[in-house]
Amino acid sequence: MKKTLLLTAIALVLGSSTAAANGLVTTWQSCPEQTGAAKAVTFDCDPAGGSSYDLIGTFSLSHAVAGIISIDGIVDLQFEGQTSVPPFWQLPPSGCNQRGLTLLDVEPASCLTYASPFCAAGSGACDALITGYGVDYRGPGTGRLLFTVARSSANPTSLAQEPTKYFGFDLQFIMDNAGFCAGCNTPTTIVWNTAILYAASAGTAMEVAAAILTSADALSDPCVNANGGTSTGCATTPTRRSTWGSLKSLYR
Repeated sequence: MKKTLLLTAIALVLGSSTAAANGLVTTWQSCPEQTGAAKAVTFDCDPAGGSSYDLIGTFSLSHAVAGIISIDGIVDLQFEGQTSVPPFWQLPPSGCNQRGLTLLDVEPASCLTYASPFCAAGSGACDALITGYGVDYRGPGTGRLLFTVARSSANPTSLAQEPTKYFGFDLQFIMDNAGFCAGCNTPTTIVWNTAILYAASAGTAMEVAAAILTSADALSDPCVNANGGTSTGCATTPTRRSTWGSLKSLYR
């Protein structure tokens, strides 16, 4: 889905993205404060065990926004003590572990108090896609993953401000290739860096940025760890307008 981004809209949104009630939050296995939610997990790295680990992203807004049809996200990974990305973490669309990560379109049943604005109940009326993955993008031993979740442009939705909380994504890490692709047990920090909510532009086929949320927003708790990763990788700088061109280059 090609997006047209109005620079004037970006400038306005960036000015509001640090409002007190914006927030990006990540947890493993379930939505925050729900049964099973955790900030750290240890992968069993057993290709025969059938295990998977779900990274859940949720968000809240400082003000209501109308006409929303999609969310784009940037997730940064840091592989501690590594000078290159381990094969297990070379994820889709290319790399050793191409089948090791899936973006699910169904909100976990345990996320009882979180609204699902894009793919409610896995209705099939949405698209959930990993749109890019770059290795060593922020330096040696790092990864940057891009995703988009979209509902029909003919059926936009309105999102309420905090205290309403929304389910954003479920990235499922799968162990099937852990024996073939080395480095499954690498200590890793994962940060939901930035989210951009898009609205339909009345009378046109364009989409415009309606809100930008970042890991620096006041209510953000965007960092999780795997395999004993520490908090050193949590200080990722949110993507701002100055880096938008280089970010979008990962889509092509």
